[in-house]
Amino acid sequence: VVEFYDNQTSAEAGISTNALTDLENYQVHTGTYWVRVENLVTGCYQLDSFKVTIEKLARPVITSNTGSNIACVTWPTTTVVNNLILDSGITAPNYTFNWYADGTLIPGANSATYPVTDINADSVTYTVEAVSVNPPLLGCTSVITPASTFDVIKSGQAANLNYTVTNAFAENQVITVTNDGYGVYQYSMDDGPRQMSPIFENVSIGTHTIYVWDTLSPDGYSCGVQLIEDVETIDYPHYFTPNYDGIH
Repeated sequence: VVEFYDNQTSAEAGISTNALTDLENYQVHTGTYWVRVENLVTGCYQLDSFKVTIEKLARPVITSNTGSNIACVTWPTTTVVNNLILDSGITAPNYTFNWYADGTLIPGANSATYPVTDINADSVTYTVEAVSVNPPLLGCTSVITPASTFDVIKSGQAANLNYTVTNAFAENQVITVTNDGYGVYQYSMDDGPRQMSPIFENVSIGTHTIYVWDTLSPDGYSCGVQLIEDVETIDYPHYFTPNYDGIH
């Protein structure tokens, strides 16, 4: 008969009621286990032991130092300018790391944090594994989970800002803004509300300032605002009234 025990005393005494049962489903813990092999005819037995070491896997949870997943990039480059750093959340010693971008291992990215310095796609999915150093630990690798996965989205301030004024000297003067950029933009004039359209109608006569806001992130994080100053609309009187009586 072969029996397994989690302590030497029971194994030596052959106390079958203390033997481990349901071995296929038994959950081991760190420690020493004993096996007793006994001949039921002669009563002779032999003992042996083996050690089990359990290492709890690390559980990375990726966050960013900005609190957002937006990578700000200046048009038309791919260089990230807002110092975006991803953090695995693992601060315990004796770990090295594997960072991946869209499933491809990033060479040399073995630290607990990873700075996103370049992004050439609209979005990139980053994942991280924490690998324990052997020794002193066992060299176990963490499991990729939703918490260890982080989507970075490319955005940026508006670039190449320009504008045109149409219907000059008319009652309904229209200003149309044009710009490039990686973001989603809203537009506002002076102290007015933001709007998705880059077209302003019925603009009053005078000098104005137009603001172009990056609003790609749904959580409100922005790569910043650009502005166009000294936008002018002009008009002239359609008739002359020298004595100011309102009659041509």
